[in-house]
Amino acid sequence: QLDTTGLSLAAAQAQADVGVANAVRQQSAIDHTSMKIAVDEAALRRAQSLYAAGVAPLKDVQSARAQLAADRAEAATTAAQVQTAAAQTQSAQARAAMAQRDLANGTLRSPVDGIVTAPPATSPSTSRRPTPRAFVRAIR
Repeated sequence: QLDTTGLSLAAAQAQADVGVANAVRQQSAIDHTSMKIAVDEAALRRAQSLYAAGVAPLKDVQSARAQLAADRAEAATTAAQVQTAAAQTQSAQARAAMAQRDLANGTLRSPVDGIVTAPPATSPSTSRRPTPRAFVRAIR
């Protein structure tokens, strides 16, 4: 068994990141703008009818149109944030899975019973990955 303290902490942090990403995704999925858009559409219709009747100035119609456009732009931004939050959740889940795999790889396994006398070595001249063999002294 290798020292897996750092790997355990990394796995726990990755799992916490998944929880945070899920919370952000749920918060961004809440629809705050559809009601504002419905109110803005009604206000625009009212302003247009009052303007047509000669009771309200053109400025009120223009203001209602601008507010509706701003809220529609906000709705588009919110939709993009939902997609971003979903992607962040997937990324956090992948990091958590990789951290769990790294933690599981902290246990050396051998087809024979024995004691590891030398862990896998890393040779900077040949590879950055450990060689796949460890020296095992058989127990009889």
